[in-house]
Amino acid sequence: MAEVGERLGVMQQQITDIVRRLDNMENLTDSIHDMAISITKLTDNMESMKGLVARISADVDELKTKPAKRWESVVAALIAGCVGAIIGHFFK
Repeated sequence: MAEVGERLGVMQQQITDIVRRLDNMENLTDSIHDMAISITKLTDNMESMKGLVARISADVDELKTKPAKRWESVVAALIAGCVGAIIGHFFK
């Protein structure tokens, strides 16, 4: 009879250990689930930022070309003015 009681005590201890380990696994599973949700949100934010960066890059590229266009317009106007002055001088 003592042997049955001893085995019952060992089984109860094992059951207690299994329940404790199961609780730890449940906490770990909840943490992993929370982390997966956070990663999903982070991925969505990164996609949104990717679109914003693309638009900002396009705006910067457009702004870079504006001074060049203005400079070309100024040079073209100066050349046209010089050519006009030269032609005007000859037809005077």
